[in-house]
Amino acid sequence: MFLRGVAQLVARTAGGREVAGSSPVTPTIIKTTTDKVYMQQSDKVVVIYSDGGSRGNPGPSASGFVIYDQAGKLLFEGGEYLGVTTNNQAEYRAVLLGLEKALEMGASFVDFKMDSLLVVNQMAGIYRVKNRDLWPIYESIRNIVKKFDDVRFTHVRREFNKEADAMVNKILDEHSRIKVG
Repeated sequence: MFLRGVAQLVARTAGGREVAGSSPVTPTIIKTTTDKVYMQQSDKVVVIYSDGGSRGNPGPSASGFVIYDQAGKLLFEGGEYLGVTTNNQAEYRAVLLGLEKALEMGASFVDFKMDSLLVVNQMAGIYRVKNRDLWPIYESIRNIVKKFDDVRFTHVRREFNKEADAMVNKILDEHSRIKVG
Protein backbone atom coordinates (compact mmCIF):
# COMPACT_ATOMS: atom_id res chain seq x y z
CA MET A 1 0.00 0.00 0.00
CA PHE A 2 1.26 3.44 -0.80
CA LEU A 3 -0.18 6.82 0.17
CA ARG A 4 -2.42 7.69 3.07
CA GLY A 5 -4.45 10.89 2.92
CA VAL A 6 -3.41 13.62 5.35
CA ALA A 7 -3.58 17.15 3.89
CA GLN A 8 -4.71 18.67 0.63
CA LEU A 9 -2.83 21.12 -1.62
CA VAL A 10 -2.53 22.54 -5.18
CA ALA A 11 -0.08 23.99 -7.72
CA ARG A 12 0.68 25.90 -10.90
CA THR A 13 2.47 24.65 -14.01
CA ALA A 14 6.18 25.28 -14.33
CA GLY A 15 8.77 25.19 -17.02
CA GLY A 16 10.83 22.07 -17.19
CA ARG A 17 11.34 18.99 -19.25
CA GLU A 18 8.81 16.27 -19.88
CA VAL A 19 10.11 12.73 -19.65
CA ALA A 20 8.85 10.25 -22.25
CA GLY A 21 6.14 7.75 -21.32
CA SER A 22 4.31 9.68 -18.62
CA SER A 23 0.57 9.10 -18.92
CA PRO A 24 -1.35 8.47 -15.68
CA VAL A 25 -4.12 5.82 -15.50
CA THR A 26 -6.76 4.72 -12.96
CA PRO A 27 -6.00 4.31 -9.25
CA THR A 28 -7.24 1.55 -6.96
CA ILE A 29 -8.63 2.81 -3.67
CA ILE A 30 -9.11 0.69 -0.59
CA LYS A 31 -11.13 1.87 2.41
CA THR A 32 -9.94 0.57 5.74
CA THR A 33 -12.12 -0.07 8.75
CA THR A 34 -11.21 3.41 10.02
CA ASP A 35 -12.40 4.96 6.71
CA LYS A 36 -8.96 6.32 5.90
CA VAL A 37 -8.18 6.10 2.21
CA TYR A 38 -5.15 4.12 1.15
CA MET A 39 -3.91 3.85 -2.41
CA GLN A 40 -2.40 0.86 -4.13
CA GLN A 41 -0.02 0.86 -7.08
CA SER A 42 -1.49 3.19 -9.70
CA ASP A 43 -0.37 5.37 -12.58
CA LYS A 44 -2.44 8.29 -11.26
CA VAL A 45 -0.29 8.49 -8.15
CA VAL A 46 2.79 10.69 -8.35
CA VAL A 47 5.55 11.44 -5.90
CA ILE A 48 6.85 15.01 -5.97
CA TYR A 49 10.04 16.22 -4.33
CA SER A 50 10.33 19.99 -4.11
CA ASP A 51 12.70 22.59 -2.77
CA GLY A 52 13.13 26.32 -2.71
CA GLY A 53 16.26 28.28 -2.06
CA SER A 54 17.36 31.85 -1.56
CA ARG A 55 20.94 33.04 -1.64
CA GLY A 56 20.73 35.78 0.94
CA ASN A 57 17.22 35.33 2.43
CA PRO A 58 15.93 37.54 0.99
CA GLY A 59 18.06 37.24 -2.08
CA PRO A 60 18.13 35.66 -5.54
CA SER A 61 15.74 32.70 -5.28
CA ALA A 62 14.54 29.70 -7.23
CA SER A 63 12.09 26.84 -6.86
CA GLY A 64 12.60 23.33 -8.17
CA PHE A 65 10.71 20.05 -8.23
CA VAL A 66 10.90 16.53 -9.63
CA ILE A 67 7.96 14.22 -10.27
CA TYR A 68 8.19 10.42 -10.17
CA ASP A 69 5.68 7.63 -10.63
CA GLN A 70 5.25 5.13 -7.79
CA ALA A 71 7.91 2.85 -9.24
CA GLY A 72 10.47 5.66 -9.04
CA LYS A 73 10.55 6.48 -12.75
CA LEU A 74 11.29 10.16 -13.42
CA LEU A 75 8.32 11.78 -15.18
CA PHE A 76 9.22 15.47 -15.07
CA GLU A 77 11.64 17.96 -13.59
CA GLY A 78 11.23 21.69 -13.54
CA GLY A 79 11.43 24.93 -11.65
CA GLU A 80 11.84 28.64 -12.10
CA TYR A 81 13.93 31.63 -11.12
CA LEU A 82 11.93 33.89 -8.79
CA GLY A 83 14.04 37.03 -8.44
CA VAL A 84 14.62 38.37 -4.94
CA THR A 85 12.41 36.57 -2.41
CA THR A 86 12.76 34.72 0.89
CA ASN A 87 13.53 31.06 1.29
CA ASN A 88 9.99 30.35 2.54
CA GLN A 89 8.46 32.07 -0.49
CA ALA A 90 10.66 29.91 -2.72
CA GLU A 91 9.62 26.74 -0.84
CA TYR A 92 5.93 27.56 -1.27
CA ARG A 93 6.40 28.43 -4.93
CA ALA A 94 8.02 25.01 -5.49
CA VAL A 95 4.94 23.33 -3.98
CA LEU A 96 2.65 25.33 -6.24
CA LEU A 97 4.70 24.60 -9.37
CA GLY A 98 4.86 20.88 -8.61
CA LEU A 99 1.14 20.60 -7.95
CA GLU A 100 0.25 22.52 -11.10
CA LYS A 101 2.37 20.18 -13.19
CA ALA A 102 0.88 17.10 -11.49
CA LEU A 103 -2.60 18.41 -12.27
CA GLU A 104 -1.61 19.02 -15.89
CA MET A 105 -0.27 15.44 -16.07
CA GLY A 106 -3.61 14.06 -14.87
CA ALA A 107 -2.50 12.85 -11.45
CA SER A 108 -5.20 12.23 -8.86
CA PHE A 109 -3.08 11.38 -5.84
CA VAL A 110 0.08 13.25 -4.83
CA ASP A 111 2.67 12.18 -2.28
CA PHE A 112 4.60 15.41 -1.71
CA LYS A 113 8.02 15.19 -0.06
CA MET A 114 10.03 18.18 1.03
CA ASP A 115 12.71 19.17 3.51
CA SER A 116 10.88 22.24 4.85
CA LEU A 117 9.23 21.11 8.06
CA LEU A 118 7.59 24.53 8.38
CA VAL A 119 5.79 24.23 5.02
CA VAL A 120 4.79 20.60 5.70
CA ASN A 121 3.30 21.54 9.07
CA GLN A 122 1.56 24.62 7.67
CA MET A 123 0.03 22.64 4.81
CA ALA A 124 -1.14 19.97 7.27
CA GLY A 125 -2.78 22.66 9.41
CA ILE A 126 -0.49 22.00 12.38
CA TYR A 127 1.03 25.50 12.17
CA ARG A 128 -0.71 28.69 11.09
CA VAL A 129 0.71 30.76 8.25
CA LYS A 130 1.56 33.97 10.09
CA ASN A 131 3.63 35.67 7.39
CA ARG A 132 1.21 37.79 5.34
CA ASP A 133 3.50 37.61 2.29
CA LEU A 134 2.83 33.85 2.17
CA TRP A 135 -0.97 34.04 2.43
CA PRO A 136 -1.71 34.47 -1.30
CA ILE A 137 0.44 31.54 -2.42
CA TYR A 138 -0.78 29.41 0.49
CA GLU A 139 -4.39 30.04 -0.56
CA SER A 140 -3.53 29.29 -4.21
CA ILE A 141 -2.06 25.98 -3.12
CA ARG A 142 -5.09 25.13 -0.99
CA ASN A 143 -7.37 25.83 -3.96
CA ILE A 144 -5.37 23.59 -6.29
CA VAL A 145 -5.26 20.78 -3.72
CA LYS A 146 -9.05 20.62 -3.93
CA LYS A 147 -8.70 19.48 -7.55
CA PHE A 148 -6.94 16.25 -6.52
CA ASP A 149 -8.48 13.21 -4.83
CA ASP A 150 -5.75 13.33 -2.20
CA VAL A 151 -2.49 15.18 -1.48
CA ARG A 152 -0.15 14.17 1.30
CA PHE A 153 2.80 16.22 2.57
CA THR A 154 5.72 14.46 4.16
CA HIS A 155 8.87 15.91 5.65
CA VAL A 156 12.10 14.26 4.47
CA ARG A 157 15.64 14.98 5.53
CA ARG A 158 17.68 17.12 3.17
CA GLU A 159 19.77 14.18 1.95
CA PHE A 160 16.59 12.55 0.60
CA ASN A 161 15.66 15.67 -1.37
CA LYS A 162 18.86 16.02 -3.41
CA GLU A 163 17.25 16.08 -6.86
CA ALA A 164 14.94 18.99 -6.07
CA ASP A 165 17.78 20.82 -4.32
CA ALA A 166 19.96 20.27 -7.39
CA MET A 167 17.23 21.81 -9.60
CA VAL A 168 17.17 24.93 -7.41
CA ASN A 169 20.95 25.30 -7.52
CA LYS A 170 21.07 24.66 -11.27
CA ILE A 171 18.50 27.43 -11.88
CA LEU A 172 20.29 29.86 -9.55
CA ASP A 173 23.68 29.07 -11.11
CA GLU A 174 22.33 29.50 -14.65
CA HIS A 175 20.74 32.84 -13.73
CA SER A 176 23.92 34.15 -12.11
CA ARG A 177 25.94 33.19 -15.22
CA ILE A 178 23.47 35.01 -17.47
CA LYS A 179 23.66 38.13 -15.28
CA VAL A 180 27.46 38.11 -15.06
CA GLY A 181 28.22 36.96 -18.63
